[in-house]
Amino acid sequence: MTATIPTWVPVLFVALAWLGYRLSLPRTVRPGKLLLVALGMFAFSLYGLVGTLGLAPLALGLWLLGYALSMTLGARHFTARGLTAVGELVRMPGSWVPLALLMGIFMAKFVLGAAMAVRSPMLHDLAFIAGMSGVLGVLSGGFGARALAALRCVAQTPAA
Repeated sequence: MTATIPTWVPVLFVALAWLGYRLSLPRTVRPGKLLLVALGMFAFSLYGLVGTLGLAPLALGLWLLGYALSMTLGARHFTARGLTAVGELVRMPGSWVPLALLMGIFMAKFVLGAAMAVRSPMLHDLAFIAGMSGVLGVLSGGFGARALAALRCVAQTPAA
């Protein structure tokens, strides 16, 4: 059985790579914008998981565990990375972490899609399901951690 890669997949890859590069530059942003990105990655990741593996309790549970761990540990990491409140905005230092998170989610979804396209028996392997679920949860949680750190940064800064 042969499967072809849809033409939109490389376009999405280039768009995510460009977005990841843009996020690697120092910038000042609204925490709400980071929250929207985090919600988008939450949905993109969860949709990829459920679309491939269904509503399997193991998959969803490990995805949620990975997301929660990433949010908890990641928010501390991003807070310590030099976020600075500028009024209602947050000055974020440049970082390649968002690019790595974007590419990780893309690759995990690509592997899931390819496995589904060729009807791979891996889709029924508990280790594969657990690994992919955890990875997608951790990676999407990284965006949630960035948004949480930015929201905390603004909230903890006394108003002028």
